[in-house]
Amino acid sequence: MDEKLAWDVVKTIGEGAWGLVVSNQKLANLTQKKVNAVPNVQDWQSIAGARGPEEVPLSYEQSWYYTSEDTTRCHVRVYWMHSATYQGRGAYIPEAWVDVIDVDPTWWTFAPDNVLNVNVEAHGPYNAGTPEDPIAQLVMAVTFDERSAVGEQETRTHHVTIFGDGRPAQVS
Repeated sequence: MDEKLAWDVVKTIGEGAWGLVVSNQKLANLTQKKVNAVPNVQDWQSIAGARGPEEVPLSYEQSWYYTSEDTTRCHVRVYWMHSATYQGRGAYIPEAWVDVIDVDPTWWTFAPDNVLNVNVEAHGPYNAGTPEDPIAQLVMAVTFDERSAVGEQETRTHHVTIFGDGRPAQVS
């Protein structure tokens, strides 16, 4: 096998973008929506030593001007496995995904025209290490988009940067 693994052979497998909540409903097949940042090798068993999962919770809570209480709550978590190596080197992300923990549309019982959509987009992979000893990095952008019954819109995007070496995620 190659003694030096070039970063350009690291790839992301999986969909680059997918929905979590569409029109107030959690989608059923979320466990199948995953991405990774691993070397492009024929034998996946040559990627070894994964640890985790790590997790980062994200929340969306919104109240509209015509009520003083939170009217919408949605909690999700970004999960990822890390520290996988190839030929004893590197630190890769063999699996990353986002799961919906709960969707609590309190106001929707009074204003059924309010609509919440939650989407994920994976960016990368990037190399946070060196060419000789790569550290995979992915950015998971989770966007909460709610439209109110009176035509207002609230959009919030959280960017979660995850690393193949298991260091804490950066959230912005």
